[in-house]
Amino acid sequence: LNFYVAGMLPTTQYSLQQKTVNGEVTTSGKPLSFLTGTVNYTLPSSKTLAPPNSQTSTLEDIMLMSFKALHHVAPFYPPTAFDLFGRVLWYYWNPESPKTPQDGYLLRPVAGGTMLIFEDPYNALREVDMAGNVVRETNNQPINAQLKALGQDTITCLSHEALRLPNGHTLTIGSVEKILNNVQGPGPVDVLGNMVIDLDQNFQIAWTWNSFNSLNTSRKAVLGERYSGDCALSLASKANDWTHANSVLLTPDGNLLVSLRDQDWVVKIAYQNGTGDGHLIWTLGNQGDFTFVSSDPWPWFSHQHDIEFDGVNYEVFDNGNTRVSPPPVGLGGGSSRSYVFTLDETAMTATVVLASNLNSYSPSFGSAQHLSNGNYAFLSGNINGAATQSLELLPSGAVNFGFQWQSSSYRWFRLTDLYTYTQ
Repeated sequence: LNFYVAGMLPTTQYSLQQKTVNGEVTTSGKPLSFLTGTVNYTLPSSKTLAPPNSQTSTLEDIMLMSFKALHHVAPFYPPTAFDLFGRVLWYYWNPESPKTPQDGYLLRPVAGGTMLIFEDPYNALREVDMAGNVVRETNNQPINAQLKALGQDTITCLSHEALRLPNGHTLTIGSVEKILNNVQGPGPVDVLGNMVIDLDQNFQIAWTWNSFNSLNTSRKAVLGERYSGDCALSLASKANDWTHANSVLLTPDGNLLVSLRDQDWVVKIAYQNGTGDGHLIWTLGNQGDFTFVSSDPWPWFSHQHDIEFDGVNYEVFDNGNTRVSPPPVGLGGGSSRSYVFTLDETAMTATVVLASNLNSYSPSFGSAQHLSNGNYAFLSGNINGAATQSLELLPSGAVNFGFQWQSSSYRWFRLTDLYTYTQ
């Protein structure tokens, strides 16, 4: 048997000892001493904004960073794990590009010690182990072959999300392109929506949800976005970026929450653990189905990333694009916010628990996480197109610990180790 042991410092001497446990009998093997290797990729520079202290969550003492280049512009950096002092513990080394990382980004870790990533230029959804070996992989071409066989719309590409479910399936997101006549403009208009795709253990399609089948197509993107992402359009040279889904969450009742960035909404859809019909259960956000309970002059999140649930509250990174837009659309300025709220799905109210100013504006990218000690981890992933801030906040919203990286970053994860992860 081969065991991949990850989470060690580079060029450091370690001793590893095998222990075999058989009932109450433990047999120890001979200690094996070894020197770990060097980091053979260039990683972004960083600086400590606030060092760890007695209030920092030390149980989640690993920072897993999903560095992402903007618009395919180098430099490219691999997914990398650091300790709370910024020392490298692991990074994804791609044997296809042994000297320079390819353009790609980490989506989520998987319990057991694998990672779900996107790799360009093949639009590949790839699962790799700690040594970088490919466990399974697919891309938009075999997925489209299956969609055609099922009589469904095809996708232009995969993007933004891959989430491993308890049953071993993987949820991901595809972009769907349609020409709509006299709906989002006069005459024919190319419109880009989204599809949530449930892939089984062999990356074969088990279930789908198509935004065109559930949402009101006449409700345009809040800021009128035109598509400028990584997918190659096929029906026109330009398209309305209608939904821009960027995060999926499995709820305790077996349904899905999907973050629709360009709608300023999080929507709940009937998944029912893979047996649902995909109908729209509710919409959350400005002009949605919930009333927000808050004294904030702008209580709504907007252009958000990474909807999460900690068992009590929901967390989301509030990029704030709509809020900071000039009046009358927005307030005319401001920063991105940490955002925590509760939901009452009977009274249809949302109560804001935390909406703290992060003192920087990240128009894209970002993530949110509730930590075991009650603190929160928020990522401002695109500050001026060149920097990322990874911040741990106290429940009050005050910054307790943080790093700044000289690279944009899609997400970050605070982990106890590289083998344990639950959304």
